Amino acid sequence: MRILWLSRAPWETGGYSNQTALFTPRLVAMGHEVAIVGIQGIASGMTEWRGIPVYPMLVNDLRNDTIIGLHYKDWQADLMISLHDVDQVVDGSVLVKRFPRLLWALWAPIHSSLLSGKEQAQLRAVSVPIAMARFGERIARDHGLPLRYVPHGVDTTVLRPRERAEARSRLGWPADVFVAGMVAANVATRKAFPQHIEGFASFHRRYPDSMLYLHTLEAASRGLDLASVCLKAGLKIGRDVVFCDPYRYFLGVQGLQMATVYNGMDVLLMVTKGEGFGLPIVEAQACGVPVIIGDWSAMSELCFAGWKVRREESTVVENDWRLGSSDAIADRLEAAYLASRDPEQWLALRHQARTGALPYDVDRVTEEHWLPLLKEIERGIASDQARPMSQAGTAATGRSSGRPE
Repeated sequence: MRILWLSRAPWETGGYSNQTALFTPRLVAMGHEVAIVGIQGIASGMTEWRGIPVYPMLVNDLRNDTIIGLHYKDWQADLMISLHDVDQVVDGSVLVKRFPRLLWALWAPIHSSLLSGKEQAQLRAVSVPIAMARFGERIARDHGLPLRYVPHGVDTTVLRPRERAEARSRLGWPADVFVAGMVAANVATRKAFPQHIEGFASFHRRYPDSMLYLHTLEAASRGLDLASVCLKAGLKIGRDVVFCDPYRYFLGVQGLQMATVYNGMDVLLMVTKGEGFGLPIVEAQACGVPVIIGDWSAMSELCFAGWKVRREESTVVENDWRLGSSDAIADRLEAAYLASRDPEQWLALRHQARTGALPYDVDRVTEEHWLPLLKEIERGIASDQARPMSQAGTAATGRSSGRPE
């Protein structure tokens, strides 16, 4: 098939760019002809990335449904796969109305147990809605929306256990402290940075031989002044709390560099308000690093080794998200700290983490999930094209298909 992939450009930072970079070359290797539409990372003109054409989006116009349809037509696509939040980037009802024969697979996160009317309308508008977690699949079904399931993938040949002492030496971290780390964008409030920082501060007062690493920006225009939050909690920047290099973060820390970051940690902290998947949870465990997560949303199904903040230790906030208590986070940090002092228990946790992450290896996800789904779509397209036009349009997905008119 000719596939148009709509998401962040593969050279951008963040989880969506990561998945674009991992999966589009594998779709090409499967025999598909692929082009990318970069939601961010390319404002005008066309370029190529690893031999894959990359189309631009219009500057400051993330809802340009016409340009997406025209890209689809220019590429002569059989299918568009888009990877982004359900209610962002494109208005499904508008796109389908303008281009009624566009076949669209939306691979999207569902972060909470409530789907807004707008999100439901978007999922009903697309041809093949795909959940990236079993949680999202279940929530959509509860709303009468059957979704297919394809999880995110990680490159377990790169993200794998490595020597911790060497990792810390490369990072400039102390060799003899307990390191808890967060890998999360400082955007809005969903990542619950204050609760993590306050929980660590409480834990740190009991166990001063500890450090919090925040792989994010200290301050961001749409985020929080995290340095102030840390200082208010009584933590000293550069000693108790270390941020990533903002310039390197801007350029993008990927591949072996990110593997080094994870391997420098003792535990990953990710007790957020809600996750549609939670890529760092799997990435850390692929490196043999146990995790502390919230027992709600997609996080629950991704804890292979580690500790959970229970639902009763959280409060319900906006969008039916949950906010884990800082006391519970401090308690789980203590459990992780004590476990790290028991070599036999720690080795078992590291092995358990790695083993649990292996089914999410990008090649396995491609083989076990994308390959059968795309073959099914291909069969539907072939069946559709073999029928008279007056009867065509539903074989692939039960909805309209083909190229835009």
